[in-house]
Parts: sequence; C-alpha cells; structure tokens
Amino acid sequence: MTRYSSERKDAALSKMLPPQSRTVSEVASEEDIPYNTLYIWLKTAQQHGVKMATSQTWTAESKLAVIIETGTLTGSEIASYCRGNGLYPEQKKPIKQNLCKAYNLIKSKINPVLKKLKRIKEKLNR
Repeated sequence: MTRYSSERKDAALSKMLPPQSRTVSEVASEEDIPYNTLYIWLKTAQQHGVKMATSQTWTAESKLAVIIETGTLTGSEIASYCRGNGLYPEQKKPIKQNLCKAYNLIKSKINPVLKKLKRIKEKLNR
C-alpha cells in the first residue's frame, strides 16, 4: 500500500476543491494517485468540515440553470463553468437525468388530462 505525504495529499485535495474544482479523474491521472484513494480523501475531508462542491443543496431553479447554461458548451467550457460555480463536472449528469425524469413524470400525468380536456372542448363545440 502506497503512503502519501500530507503535503502531496493537501496539494491533490486543493485541486479538487473550490475554486479549482477539478475532477477526480483529472487529478488522478495528473498526480498518478488512484481514483479511489482521492475519493476517500475527499470523503474524509468532508467529514472534517471541509466545504465541498455539491449540487444537493441547490434549488431546482439553480439546477435547471446549470443544464440550460451549459447545454451548448464544450467539455473545457463546462469544466470552467463548473469550477466557477463550485460544482464538479461529473455532478452535472445526475442533475440532468433527474430533471429529465421529473419532466417525463409530469408529462405522463398531464397528457391524459390534456386529452380529456380536448374531448370536453370538442363536445362543447358541438
């Protein structure tokens, strides 16, 4: 098992935390530190009160804004946007998936109601 100095660990963590907010995979390949090790360090830092970039406390409006604002951006532009907003680029995917699920659920509930209203309108027009 490889042991890392506290200086190296701190340097790697600082790259993954705001304001840099670089992805774990970027830091793992750059620092030649296993992906899992970096995640353990992040989790430990979070347990010790270090503020992490997180989308879990964002409002629905903020999450929607992330998807809209990054919709046409390239990979490097998305990374830059995420760094500036305290978000990891890989956190964007579940936000989008959850918003799509919510949209589809609402659509599936509204479509039958709209069809019923259309039939009622047609009956009233006769």
